[in-house]
Amino acid sequence: MPAPVVPLAPLPGDHGLDLDPSTHLTDEGHLLVGGSPTRIMRLTSAQVSILLRWMGGAAPTGRQARTLATWLVSVGLARPRPPAGAGASGAVSGEASTAGTDVLVLVPAGVYPEPGWLAPALEHLEDPRVGAVVPRALVDPEDRLDVGPARARLAARLTSLTLPGIPGDRAVEHTAADPLQRIPALVVRRSALSAPGTAPPDPETDTARLPPAESLSRTLPPTLLHDLVADGWSVRHEPRSRVRVEPLRGPGAYLWTCLQIGAAAGGPGRAVAAGSGPGRGSAAGPEFTWAGAAAATLALAGRPVTGALVGLAGYTVAAGAHRLPAGTAVRAVGACARDDTRAVMRAAEQGWAPVAVAACLRRPAVAAAVVASAGVAGGASPVRTAAWVAGGVARSAGTWWGAWRSRSAAALVPRVRAPFGRGRGPRA
Repeated sequence: MPAPVVPLAPLPGDHGLDLDPSTHLTDEGHLLVGGSPTRIMRLTSAQVSILLRWMGGAAPTGRQARTLATWLVSVGLARPRPPAGAGASGAVSGEASTAGTDVLVLVPAGVYPEPGWLAPALEHLEDPRVGAVVPRALVDPEDRLDVGPARARLAARLTSLTLPGIPGDRAVEHTAADPLQRIPALVVRRSALSAPGTAPPDPETDTARLPPAESLSRTLPPTLLHDLVADGWSVRHEPRSRVRVEPLRGPGAYLWTCLQIGAAAGGPGRAVAAGSGPGRGSAAGPEFTWAGAAAATLALAGRPVTGALVGLAGYTVAAGAHRLPAGTAVRAVGACARDDTRAVMRAAEQGWAPVAVAACLRRPAVAAAVVASAGVAGGASPVRTAAWVAGGVARSAGTWWGAWRSRSAAALVPRVRAPFGRGRGPRA
């Protein structure tokens, strides 16, 4: 993976840290289970002592502690906590003075920042590892188009499916496993937008990562966040920073937006990124564990029960290698199975909808499983579930179209990894 323009540095000393709500401790704190995707990580005695001090309310102090904090945040086991007011000096009445700085504030047309939205985002940029911050997007449910309250609510629901969701009230890291979504607005470093190894771009000119200047008033590239992460930058979603987004103009606009996002996923830029640079392979599709990939393959072949047993056995063996207590092992296996289930749903949404439809037509049991999964993803509302399925078909069509244009199937090729990731954290 290419190094970021700013060298990877430990978490700044004045920045705090919270364990992610999904993270569980066992073996007297020596094992951490959590993150997304789920990991099992073993810590040394010195690192356990550091962790206990954090849980008591202390901020990371000393290079070793701050390096550990950086690592935990990068793998999703912890969430960053910038000091309040760190970036307030750069924000006045919701506006930033970016002249002579390394900061760009990008707000497309149809997006309305709420008062004070910028200060929480700028707090994160005090950390030199952070390349960009994405605000929480709220869809304005008002009937701006005078189409009636029912159609306005439907448009708001459809719009929310195209925007990134931020769970909870703490900042979270954007990972390569996150699906492509519309970027509502962005606070980004200029130096992060330039290609690795090149000089920072001139503020008065376009950069390689952004569309032509006349397009900035409409949209931002949905692949931009993944490109920044691939270059080694930290990208964070900040729920305290809020913007309001105009709803799409009905189902047609929603499907067209899904089609465009899919086309971006399979487009020439993604094909080039997937096939170039050290540490990057040709695969750029959804990420599965080898156990989940085996289970999905057997299920599509008409043997869902056998597939479930194979997947369960694979997760159990991988968890057993870490010598977890029985209760923690069950929790870890369930979390890993949940990760792969979401990955399967994402694969169906982002390119493999034709395979999912064919499997549903051949096997009623598979159809029932897909419907149940769609219900989990879309919530209890039948309308939301139907919209999610229709959007997935449109995204799949867009991905295939983008792959054909780029003459590369990289976005359709799944990535396979071992369950639970690596077993050890940074050295003490």
